[in-house]
Amino acid sequence: MTKVLVPVLSSLSLERPSKIQAITFNTIFNGTSCIVADQTGSGKTLAYLLPVIQRVTDLKAAKLIGEPISRRPYIVIVAPTTELAK
Repeated sequence: MTKVLVPVLSSLSLERPSKIQAITFNTIFNGTSCIVADQTGSGKTLAYLLPVIQRVTDLKAAKLIGEPISRRPYIVIVAPTTELAK
């Protein structure tokens, strides 16, 4: 993770990734489609959001996104539960 996310996560007392986060981070960061399933409270939401935030941050730093280069979406997130979709 970049220097941007680590202090933010530390300030939230998130020092170590959960099991599901550790398993899925690289897959999601690399842009591979995947299905993330685990029990409630396991950290699934951060499991897919953190790598997405990291990837967008890195692409913006490299000036690969941010300008209206194309009309394609950078990210597509499908809400995994009705609780998150509300």
